[in-house]
Amino acid sequence: MPPYRFRRIPESRLRPIGGNRNSPRVWLLFLFSRRSAITAAWLMLCEFPATESIPFVPSYKTFP
Repeated sequence: MPPYRFRRIPESRLRPIGGNRNSPRVWLLFLFSRRSAITAAWLMLCEFPATESIPFVPSYKTFP
């Protein structure tokens, strides 16, 4: 990934004026700014649990 994605966010943007009222908006902006990474992780989680190469993922044989 490009290194600019991991740029440190200033503390004033993490703690806006008004306390924790705006925290859901901050988290939504944080999630939507990394939508591609979340999509890739979601696709990996949807694609690979059926394979037996990952032992810690419960398969349908273990839980019928």
